Amino acid sequence: MTTETNGDYGRIKRQQLFLSSLLRSLISKEVFFSLSKLNEVVNMFIQDSYVDNIKTKDLVDLGQSVQGVNAGRITFVTIPTGETDSEGNEPPRTGDMRALFDAIINDDPLPEEKNADNTPVPGTPESAASVAPDSGESASSAPAPSSSAAELVDAVTTNPQDVTVRVSNSTGENGLASTAAGELQSHGFNVTTPDDYPGPLNSTTVFFSPGNEQAAATVASAFTNPTIERVSGMGEVVQVVLGSDFYSVAAPSPSGSPVQVHVMRGTSSPPTRLPEDLTVTNAADTTCE
Repeated sequence: MTTETNGDYGRIKRQQLFLSSLLRSLISKEVFFSLSKLNEVVNMFIQDSYVDNIKTKDLVDLGQSVQGVNAGRITFVTIPTGETDSEGNEPPRTGDMRALFDAIINDDPLPEEKNADNTPVPGTPESAASVAPDSGESASSAPAPSSSAAELVDAVTTNPQDVTVRVSNSTGENGLASTAAGELQSHGFNVTTPDDYPGPLNSTTVFFSPGNEQAAATVASAFTNPTIERVSGMGEVVQVVLGSDFYSVAAPSPSGSPVQVHVMRGTSSPPTRLPEDLTVTNAADTTCE
């Protein structure tokens, strides 16, 4: 690593620490819950920044999506540019950039990501390193996290009118999906034509794709202790498969309610392999304070 690269690393790390401190301040002052405060911050940011293909409303929407999210679930990541080419330029590492974006799209945990209780999120390198010394396993010998391991996810419920739900019946009891679909519709959800699920499930399960956590949490709040599983290919639709434990549909939690849900990672979405030389700072990092 060259001296210039070392200097860049230090500069980037300081920038990340500053941004994490700023973010914690915004969270502590509940800026993201106040539209007027959020607009003031966004307008101040735009005056001193240059962004491409991003509108003021996009930044406000981004700020509102952070409502109820703890700082530990936000991570600042920078990919080193690599070696300088013959013209003195540092070409971007497009393959590593693609891997990072794939991890974000798939909602894979990023390095140093933490739960609300400051424990490492399952699937991060830190979670493997936290194996108890007396367990007989070292960090290097500990098994990799299962692709179906549960993780605690912070989410904020949204308006049922903004959620599209597909109800499927795995119980074999005729008309059950239609009844549940009608009840969900009465609570304001957009409901597609109900259908049958191929095979029985013991637990009522909510399936959703990465990025649709708010919608999934809203749907799940209308059921009693459902299993929540993240899979690929669902798009904006949340699928509820009624299991043998299904009893009734309740009113969902009010829009804007912070909730914590245990999410299972579906076997169809294995973790993305990230480069090992990322510059990473978790927003809960208080190193500079």
